[in-house]
Amino acid sequence: MFSIDPKLEDDSILAAICGGVQVRLMRDSRYFWLVLVPQVEGAVEWHDLDHAMAAHVSELLRSLGQSIKSATSCTKINTAAIGNLVAMFHLHIVARSPGDPAWPQPIWGHGQPVPLTKAIEDWRLAVIRVAVKPFD
Repeated sequence: MFSIDPKLEDDSILAAICGGVQVRLMRDSRYFWLVLVPQVEGAVEWHDLDHAMAAHVSELLRSLGQSIKSATSCTKINTAAIGNLVAMFHLHIVARSPGDPAWPQPIWGHGQPVPLTKAIEDWRLAVIRVAVKPFD
């Protein structure tokens, strides 16, 4: 039975579930930052996903990245599967631009998260809903 890592659950908001993949919005207003979590028990690495799930995650990642880039006019979409603090396989999608709080360095370990306002959260969730609609 799949259960999400408590750190991911605490640090993010469940925005959608698309074909067995949780789309989670990180609780940090500094960055439009998503985490994709395939609901595959025991998955730690890309190669732990079967071909169908890996392909689905890849297409979902592309759709979300394109939507976030369009919505934010960011310079770069960073995509990463780090997993040093949370072993459960998950992918980060982060909108980045010169002048953001960590630019040009990675966001991990830079400063403290700034809570989302209701307006920012609602807008980001709306962007996510548009991006995942084809996957419903």
